[in-house]
Amino acid sequence: IVENGIVLTGGGSLIRGLDQYLSTVVKLPVYIAEEPLLAVAKGTGEALNQIDLLQQTNFED
Repeated sequence: IVENGIVLTGGGSLIRGLDQYLSTVVKLPVYIAEEPLLAVAKGTGEALNQIDLLQQTNFED
């Protein structure tokens, strides 16, 4: 996040000025995804395409 900034997705990311406000507060670059309303669906689809890789990943709580 510190190196690349924050990417906003979803309908809330379309609130006018939210990206600039958050950037000011967190002092990091904040961007709106190219297709914010589709980003989660596309990401989920990509994750399902690589389900074998995800199953090999060991996430700890």
